[in-house]
Amino acid sequence: MPFYADIETATHDPAAAQELFDELAAEGKPVSFTFLAYTSVENKAVAEAVHAHLRAFDHVDVRLEVINSPRLCRG
Repeated sequence: MPFYADIETATHDPAAAQELFDELAAEGKPVSFTFLAYTSVENKAVAEAVHAHLRAFDHVDVRLEVINSPRLCRG
Protein backbone atom coordinates (compact mmCIF):
# COMPACT_ATOMS: atom_id res chain seq x y z
CA MET A 1 0.00 0.00 0.00
CA PRO A 2 1.36 3.43 -0.84
CA PHE A 3 0.62 4.80 2.63
CA TYR A 4 2.86 2.22 4.26
CA ALA A 5 5.59 1.87 1.64
CA ASP A 6 8.30 3.10 4.01
CA ILE A 7 7.46 0.63 6.80
CA GLU A 8 9.59 -2.51 6.83
CA THR A 9 7.64 -5.72 7.33
CA ALA A 10 8.84 -9.09 8.51
CA THR A 11 9.59 -11.78 5.95
CA HIS A 12 9.02 -15.52 6.16
CA ASP A 13 12.41 -17.23 6.40
CA PRO A 14 12.15 -20.79 7.74
CA ALA A 15 15.84 -21.49 7.04
CA ALA A 16 16.91 -18.57 9.24
CA ALA A 17 14.47 -19.69 11.93
CA GLN A 18 15.90 -23.21 11.87
CA GLU A 19 19.41 -21.80 12.22
CA LEU A 20 18.33 -19.93 15.34
CA PHE A 21 16.67 -23.04 16.78
CA ASP A 22 19.86 -25.02 16.01
CA GLU A 23 22.00 -22.41 17.80
CA LEU A 24 19.83 -22.58 20.90
CA ALA A 25 19.93 -26.38 20.90
CA ALA A 26 23.73 -26.34 20.54
CA GLU A 27 23.87 -24.12 23.63
CA GLY A 28 21.72 -26.64 25.51
CA LYS A 29 18.61 -24.44 25.34
CA PRO A 30 16.15 -26.11 22.94
CA VAL A 31 12.81 -24.32 22.60
CA SER A 32 10.02 -25.94 24.60
CA PHE A 33 6.65 -24.48 25.56
CA THR A 34 2.91 -25.07 25.75
CA PHE A 35 0.61 -22.95 23.58
CA LEU A 36 -2.67 -22.32 25.42
CA ALA A 37 -5.84 -21.58 23.46
CA TYR A 38 -9.48 -21.20 24.34
CA THR A 39 -12.10 -23.28 22.58
CA SER A 40 -13.53 -20.57 20.33
CA VAL A 41 -13.29 -21.53 16.68
CA GLU A 42 -10.97 -18.65 15.77
CA ASN A 43 -8.60 -19.14 18.70
CA LYS A 44 -8.41 -22.88 18.21
CA ALA A 45 -7.73 -22.53 14.46
CA VAL A 46 -4.91 -20.03 15.01
CA ALA A 47 -3.40 -22.17 17.77
CA GLU A 48 -3.51 -25.30 15.60
CA ALA A 49 -1.86 -23.43 12.71
CA VAL A 50 0.94 -22.08 14.93
CA HIS A 51 1.39 -25.51 16.48
CA ALA A 52 1.65 -27.24 13.11
CA HIS A 53 4.06 -24.63 11.78
CA LEU A 54 6.43 -24.82 14.76
CA ARG A 55 6.36 -28.64 14.93
CA ALA A 56 8.01 -28.72 11.51
CA PHE A 57 11.25 -27.36 13.00
CA ASP A 58 13.96 -29.44 14.64
CA HIS A 59 14.77 -28.67 18.29
CA VAL A 60 11.32 -27.23 18.96
CA ASP A 61 8.99 -28.98 21.40
CA VAL A 62 5.64 -27.22 21.32
CA ARG A 63 2.49 -28.60 22.85
CA LEU A 64 -1.05 -27.35 22.31
CA GLU A 65 -3.52 -27.20 25.17
CA VAL A 66 -7.08 -26.15 24.41
CA ILE A 67 -9.04 -25.07 27.49
CA ASN A 68 -12.77 -24.52 27.79
CA SER A 69 -12.95 -21.19 29.56
CA PRO A 70 -10.67 -18.52 30.99
CA ARG A 71 -12.39 -19.14 34.33
CA LEU A 72 -10.88 -22.64 34.37
CA CYS A 73 -7.33 -21.26 34.43
CA ARG A 74 -5.97 -21.31 37.92
CA GLY A 75 -2.37 -20.64 38.67
